[in-house]
Amino acid sequence: YELIISWRERGNVPFTSLQELRLKLGIEDNEYIAMSDFKKRVLDHSIKQINKHTDIIADYVQHKAGRVITGFSFTFTQKKAKKNEKPTTKHKAIKQEEQLDWMTTDILERFQSLSEEQQAEVLNRAEKKLRGVNRARFGAERAAGLKHLMRAYSLDINEAMMTML
Repeated sequence: YELIISWRERGNVPFTSLQELRLKLGIEDNEYIAMSDFKKRVLDHSIKQINKHTDIIADYVQHKAGRVITGFSFTFTQKKAKKNEKPTTKHKAIKQEEQLDWMTTDILERFQSLSEEQQAEVLNRAEKKLRGVNRARFGAERAAGLKHLMRAYSLDINEAMMTML
């Protein structure tokens, strides 16, 4: 992987002689003497692992002088981003969203049952507990209207209502 990825900008690895490749991989001349063993146990195995566990798809081309393999060149491409493969996660997200909508509706109803003074107090308490960007967003959502505010900060508003009681 490291040998291949070092050529990421180019998109392929130039010709590498068999001796040079053995040296870079730390394989002695007396190991994997038969080329079929070298390819099967070193190259093919490594390519499978790279393709399965990394962000690239790699392959190699062998170069020959007659019947003798003299070296290899490697090619690779970036894998495409995977689409969401887990529909169960989507289903759970929908359930959680429905639950949040129900909670938001409940909180909104309880909030609207308060007097205007109590509503202002709840919103002020909720805003005071927030810090930084969240506090600024709260102010912007408050200016946009109650539904926007509830959608984004219903739990904070609920907590502020609970502390008033």
